[in-house]
Amino acid sequence: MGERIAAYIGWPAGSPFQLEVAVANLSYGVLGILSWRFRGEFWTATILGFSIFYLGAAYIHIMDMFRGNYAPGNVGAPLYFDIILPVLLLGLLAAYKVVVKGESRV
Repeated sequence: MGERIAAYIGWPAGSPFQLEVAVANLSYGVLGILSWRFRGEFWTATILGFSIFYLGAAYIHIMDMFRGNYAPGNVGAPLYFDIILPVLLLGLLAAYKVVVKGESRV
């Protein structure tokens, strides 16, 4: 579905960004699964890496929008998820840290 996805985002088909983004997404999926096994601060590293990638992608989508790329895959749902998911995960991580810190005082 590469050609269709590229058109949805507003890029030419066969652009190398598709493979790069796929590998980046795969890497964060693997980190997410590994964070269950290697608890502790591994969650922090995974969530921070994921958030940097997604918020960076949101910035790029917004800059593309200002350049005239209003493709649904550029400024539609993907843009919202690029912002909402990291904010949600960072909030959950912060709440987790507060709870764990509170438990360690008891």
